[in-house]
Amino acid sequence: MKLSLAVVALGLALAACAGSSSDADNAGVSVGEVNADAEITMANWISHPKIVEVRRIVEEIDVASFATVTKELCEGSTHGELERTKLTDAHGVVRELVIGSGSEDSAQTDSYYYDAAGTLRFAFLTHADVHGNQSELRVYNDAAGHRIWEVSRAIWIGDEDPTTEITNAPFEPTSDTVVLDALATTPAAWFDAPERCD
Repeated sequence: MKLSLAVVALGLALAACAGSSSDADNAGVSVGEVNADAEITMANWISHPKIVEVRRIVEEIDVASFATVTKELCEGSTHGELERTKLTDAHGVVRELVIGSGSEDSAQTDSYYYDAAGTLRFAFLTHADVHGNQSELRVYNDAAGHRIWEVSRAIWIGDEDPTTEITNAPFEPTSDTVVLDALATTPAAWFDAPERCD
């Protein structure tokens, strides 16, 4: 069971990386030129220069060839972190950290993207369960590591008219600020931290 969850988590991570920022973000309607000093809103976030800058960083990471190391975790357990993968550039800076976790009936992949200075710029968290429910959370940070925007989307099979593809689900503002794991700002430390098994 662990292997299949790891495969599901890895598949979610790969799908997230392949379309984590550019494909889904470009699915919205452009509102034309947006001033970089303008407030980020649901109407302009896709074309806002601050978000575009973060997407550019993510796209660069997605196509780059970085040293990749993967650890399998929680042997013998079906709950908790199953895998950690870090991508490190030639200067020793972790540019992406992917945490795959799950249980018997769900898988979660959290992908964290860092700029060349090692600052967390984007978090892409996905969750899926065996019932077909799926959710995504996107958190955007500026060059100082301060959160500038977050947005989510989900499909719930219990809905009256469920969308069957997460890419067709509408983006919504988050109702509360999502708290990311404190280790997200120190990816090398998280990669080397003790396993988190239930």
